[in-house]
Parts: sequence; C-alpha cells; structure tokens
Amino acid sequence: MRGVSRVLAALAVVIVLALALQRWWLAPVVAQRLSASSGRAVHLDAMWLSVSTSFEPVVQLRGIRIANAPWADSSRPFAALASATAVLSWRSVVERRPVIALMVLRDGEVDLERRSDGLRNWRLSHPDDRGPGRFKVLAIRGERATLRVLHDPLALDIEVRATLRSAGDSDAAERDAMPTSIDARGTWRGVSFVIAAATADALTLLETGRAVRMRGHVAAGAARLDVDGSIGDIVRWPRVDARIGFTAPSPGRLAALLGVPLAETAKAVRLEGALRGDREGYALAALRGRWGATDLAGEVRWTRGGERDLLHAELTSDAADLADLRSLAGHRRVTTPSATVVASAANPAVSAPVGAASATARTSAARPLDVELRLAARRLRGAGLPPLHGAALEATLAHGRVQVSRFEVGLGQGRIAGKANLELGAAPMQGDAEVDVHALPIESLLGEHAAKGRISGALSGRAVLKAGGDSLEALLASAAGTVSAFITGGTISSLLDAKMGLQGGRIVRSLLTGAEPIALRCAAVVIDVRKGEGRIRTLVIETEHTKTTGSGTIDVAHQTLDLVLTPEAKQPGLFVLDRSIHLLGALREPRHELVARAAAAPASLRGCRSERP
Repeated sequence: MRGVSRVLAALAVVIVLALALQRWWLAPVVAQRLSASSGRAVHLDAMWLSVSTSFEPVVQLRGIRIANAPWADSSRPFAALASATAVLSWRSVVERRPVIALMVLRDGEVDLERRSDGLRNWRLSHPDDRGPGRFKVLAIRGERATLRVLHDPLALDIEVRATLRSAGDSDAAERDAMPTSIDARGTWRGVSFVIAAATADALTLLETGRAVRMRGHVAAGAARLDVDGSIGDIVRWPRVDARIGFTAPSPGRLAALLGVPLAETAKAVRLEGALRGDREGYALAALRGRWGATDLAGEVRWTRGGERDLLHAELTSDAADLADLRSLAGHRRVTTPSATVVASAANPAVSAPVGAASATARTSAARPLDVELRLAARRLRGAGLPPLHGAALEATLAHGRVQVSRFEVGLGQGRIAGKANLELGAAPMQGDAEVDVHALPIESLLGEHAAKGRISGALSGRAVLKAGGDSLEALLASAAGTVSAFITGGTISSLLDAKMGLQGGRIVRSLLTGAEPIALRCAAVVIDVRKGEGRIRTLVIETEHTKTTGSGTIDVAHQTLDLVLTPEAKQPGLFVLDRSIHLLGALREPRHELVARAAAAPASLRGCRSERP
C-alpha cells in the first residue's frame, strides 16, 4: 500500500511539474509536429494552457513565427505575432469541434488566404484538406495587429489594422466605449475601398447575439457609407442598430456589385436613416434623401422568409422625376419566373478565413425576392410632359409577375388612373393594362397647338391593351386592344373649324374679323388596336357649322399615322371644297394634302360619349 502511495505521489509531482513547465516543453513539441505536417517552418517561443475567470479553457502562445504556404503570398508570413490567445467555448463539446469564443492577436500580422479550389493556408495539420471548416471563431480582438484576408471565391482582398486610439481622438468616455481604431483597405470584385472606424476592443463575428459600439465609414471611390451605432456578428447576417448615411455620384456600379438591377445611369444619391435588424430582416426607417432630382422619405424593409424574401417599401416624395424613377426600377430582362437577387452582400460567409464553421465558399445562392412598393409623389415631372401632381403607385413583384394594382396621377383638375400586369418570366414577356382618363384639360396636353387653335375642353377616355415582347419596341409592336376618348365642354377656333371644313368663305371672314372660339358639340374617337396598329373604328368632330368624320390607321410602335378626314358643311357657303384631307407621317407633326373626297365614315356616337370597349 505504501508503494502505491509513493507512485501516486510521484505521478502527481510529475503532473504538477508538467503543468508548471508546459510553456517551455509544450511549444517545441507542437511546433515540431505542425512543421512536419505542413512542410513549413513553425516556431513558438512558448505555449501553455490555462482557465479563464469564467472557467473556459484558454490556449496562449508567445513568439509566433509561421511560414506561409508554398502557393500563398511569398512576401508575407502566415503569422508573425508577439502573442495570441484563444479562449475556447464549452460549445466545442456540443459541436464536436473547437469553437473559439475570443481570439486575441497582439503585435504582428496574420495572412489568411483561400484559393478557389478550396485550399487554405491556415491548415497546418492537414494542408491539402479542401473540406469544411474544422473550427469556428465567434469574436476577435486585435492589439496593434494586422489581419489580411485574401478570399478568391469572393474576389475579396482586405487588410485590417487594429490599434488603440490615441488620447487626442476623442474624450475619455468615448474612448472607453470605443477604444480600438480599425483601418482597412482592399478590393472587392475589382473595386477598391477603405474602412475607418472606432469600435469596442473586440468585434463579434457570428452567433454571439451581441453587438458592440461602432462609428466609422466605408468609402469606395466617391461613394461613402457612414455608420454610427452598434453592430455585431458581422460575418453572417449582421446585427445592426445604427444611424447610416450614404452618398454617391452614381450608384450603378455599386448596385451591380450587390446584384441589384439598377439602370447604369448617372444619378447622384444621398440617403440617411435608422437601420435595424438581424438575420430575420432589416428595416431602414426614418428614411430621407434624394435620388437624382427626386426627394424621398419613408421606410424600406427586407424580411427573410423560409423560401422567398420580401422587400417592402413605402415612400413619399414632394417632387419626383420620371427619369429618376425609371433608373431606380432598373431595366434588365428577368430570365427566370422568379425575380432573384443576391441574398445579402452582408452575408458572404467569409467565416472560413477566421476559422468559421465552413471554409467552403458559401457565397449566398440567389434567393427569390418578392417586392411590394407604395409610392406617393405630390409633384411629378418628366421630359415633354405637362406638370403632374398627386401621383400614387401600388405595385408588387412576386413569382416573376409585376402587378400594378393602382396607379394614379393628376393633371389640372383631371385624373389618370389604372392598373397593369407584366409577366416577366414568360418568353416573351406578356403584359396588360387598363387606363381610365377623366376630365384632363386638353390645353395642357396640346400646349401651344391648343393656344393657336383655341382648343379647350376636358378629355376623358379608356384604354384596354395587351402586349408581348422583350423590349419596349416589341411590346408596342404587339399591342392589341381598344382605345376610346371624348372631349366635353370643349371649344375650337372658328378659323380652325373653317380650315378643317374646307370652307373658303368662312376662312376669309375669320381672317378679316378675327377668329372666335366656338363650341365643340362632339369630339370623340374609338380605335381598335391589333399587332401594334390602331385602326380607327369611329372618329367624329362636330361644331354648329361642320361635322368631320375620319378613318385610317395609327402605327403605335413607330408613332406615325395615315388618316383621312372628310368634312361636311351643315350650311351652304362660298368656296366650299368637295374634298378630303389626308394626314400622313409623324404623329406629332404630320404632313397633309387634299385628296378626292372619300365617303363619310360612320359615326355611331350618341350624346358625344365614346363607345366603351
């Protein structure tokens, strides 16, 4: 029994000595094994194990010098640090792999590189392993340390430097909350960027549920994003609660990087708001800004669904420009039945370079995205359009179908309203629209032509159209349906009425005594559209002196017409020509000529109200 006790006592002494002296014998043993397995020079001045105040295992290293992989950047070592500390989480037992709650790097540099074929330069025990990651880092802290990440699958090359903020950077209270200065620069998909931020001593990378105080900016060329708030778990679906501001002379290039289909037009952008969210979704509230000449306010929310994501936007504008809104909507052809975008630029799954769960290039697969948009603009302007007001739009994009449940805009005392659908996934695209016009002042539509001809009145009507095609030209060329319109309470100058009626005596009298406005008893048209060609079913313009009917066609796609007007004087007069008027050419400025009189076209309009399609 006494012999057994001596053996146990001796064993205990050996264990105590081994633990006490581990920093001298553990480092060369581990370094030798890693050097042999990796085929690289590995040196550790000291290594030992301890326990944290929260009873978590801690691995501590001193004097780290490890050569880079043969295929990696030969100008850099893989690691050259004064020290490194890894605090292991007890989650390691559950997940059956090392889970590092906190990694601390001090005084030196680390170079992490991942090739497209799956090779990682940080794998020392199995350097040729291209499989999933073997360990995970939840948080990291740098103390005068530089971390370089070169990730070929993400086309990302970034170098981050962490240092303590100097006394002159801010007041003491702020330095206590954000003691670390982060400076980074790099390239992503060929675009250079820089990052400058003040933050807490440790950054949470993933799965901690914790956010830390941060203030700083990201700049790429002339584009800049400012952030002030708290951010955590930054590697995958960041946890954010911060004020942000974004400015850019043109967002087209940046949007292309993020997979957002914006038109590549130069539109200066300025946005600011409160961004909050996590992996379940993000909301940009209290949004204010400008997109080109359009001011915007409201809220934008992105929600992650089980299989489909949802983008919901409720925006208002005091003054909006149609060209800006078209560039915001984008113009690229959608080639699948569901609209898709890159799931999140903030979810590149770059956890592998910092020892995350998987070292594979898990760039986010494109996920179906549904869009809901509500937009209201007090004033709306566009090139060649009269001033519009009170615009409203409600639209959704889901399963490759754009559905405009309501659009409305005002012109003077009149309104234009309707709805539309567009099947983006069809080949070719298919669309339909219904538009109702009520009491539009025709003077606003015709401009100077209305003033010259003393034309006035309220235009009302309806259009029901369908079309198919992969471009605007193709859609117009395939348009089919019916368009009807009529004018109420209208006038026309006596001179224009006489000219249209080919009544020479009345023309001379109007020239000598001056043209006067006379009432339009009827002005209406019904057009049947087939394959982009509008054939006039009924056209009548009637005053107390003249009734004019017409027939012909309008080429919708090419904006041309071929129309014959046949006037009929209601009272005998001098120098009345028994002819018809042929209008031919561009819709806005057709040429005209007198031709042999055509038979009067039928005019089956009652009460000067258009036939409903």
